[in-house]
Amino acid sequence: MLIQEILDSWVPKAIELDDLLLGFSKDIMDRKLSIHSSRTQQILKILHQNYCEEHSELLEAIDILHITPLETDLDDSPMEIYRNTRMFHVYDELADCFNFLCLIYGISYLVTGESTTVRNRNLSTQRRLPGTKHLGLAINFLKNRPWKGTQFTVDIPRYLRAINSSLVEFDILLVSTVRESLREGLCIDDETIIEHFQSALDRKYLQVKNRKKTNY
Repeated sequence: MLIQEILDSWVPKAIELDDLLLGFSKDIMDRKLSIHSSRTQQILKILHQNYCEEHSELLEAIDILHITPLETDLDDSPMEIYRNTRMFHVYDELADCFNFLCLIYGISYLVTGESTTVRNRNLSTQRRLPGTKHLGLAINFLKNRPWKGTQFTVDIPRYLRAINSSLVEFDILLVSTVRESLREGLCIDDETIIEHFQSALDRKYLQVKNRKKTNY
């Protein structure tokens, strides 16, 4: 999985930014909540909604690129393509999605007490995955509400498998989105995609840390 190294380094940063903006992870740690707590599940569902909103903005950015393709020459370098404003926008929306996904991932392992391990699974790569299926399946395991008389125990192994699959799904989404955004005849290798994606994450981190206006 291409994003594995970025994942390991970004999860702590996602939690750090959450402490500045939302405070969800701090609330969970201060109250020592578990995955079975209705408050924990409420937080994870809110983060899932935020992820879906960012994913919709990503799809809009992709649509704009398809309507007005990048004005690039076939001999343009990957960096010249990357500097195109609309391609910048696609990477930024991917970074926003990834940030919320990492926050969900980090909190999920924090409240279950399990060690973090993500392995590639055989997800279909014949078409671009929507990037929301497996995360939605994971959230569907969270059934508890404060007003419900009966509280359910989360099936932790199945929940974490779905969370891990959502990361593999995002890995596929990242690579296929960037490649499909380029004009026919252009190509870009995986290493360059990850380099540009890391740059988008770094921009996001600095923007929030410096408390500048962002689209977070």
